[in-house]
Amino acid sequence: MTFRSLWGLGLGLMAAASQAAPVCEVAALIGEARSGSTVLKAGSGLNVGDELQTGAKSRVRLRCVDGSSLVLAENSQLRIESFSAEGSERKDARFFLRLGLVGQKVSAGGAWTLRTPSAVTAVRGTEFAVDVPSEDKTAVLMQSGSVDVQPARPQTRSITAALPLIALAGLMGTDCVAGKGCSAAAAWSETRIKATLDRLSGV
Repeated sequence: MTFRSLWGLGLGLMAAASQAAPVCEVAALIGEARSGSTVLKAGSGLNVGDELQTGAKSRVRLRCVDGSSLVLAENSQLRIESFSAEGSERKDARFFLRLGLVGQKVSAGGAWTLRTPSAVTAVRGTEFAVDVPSEDKTAVLMQSGSVDVQPARPQTRSITAALPLIALAGLMGTDCVAGKGCSAAAAWSETRIKATLDRLSGV
């Protein structure tokens, strides 16, 4: 194959990638949200690798190809790390919440994982919220279904024992702190639940 044909093939693959169907789209928006330098609006598509940022007093609802939805509260940063699906059937989805609060309503299907700097959550069909007030803290609130929460693995090359797993069900929650692990599952106060869910309401 000649250099010219290889160059043409490369351009064709790049064009195909750029035209790939979005894995999620903005379903509703209050205030301002961006993906890089792009200002998002209702109907904006999002692809693997995109990182969303919401402004102050802002909220955005995302709808993904598998029917799952996410709501980002104000001052949140979320990256779509991977999302594989066959039609409307999800095989695997992975997100990273750097900062802020995200509510998720996950449809039944393949794996769904959300990482934060201090915890990892994994679910199969559920509704829950994850709050990252700072890089070393994560709070997880279960709303319906079940979710498993683990502390994030320390950045070390040494072999470590399996990290403890916190199983949440019902209106239970856990608080994770980097380097200290996650608290046992416990019922949150009505005040704390309301304050968390109020930040996700309106979209």
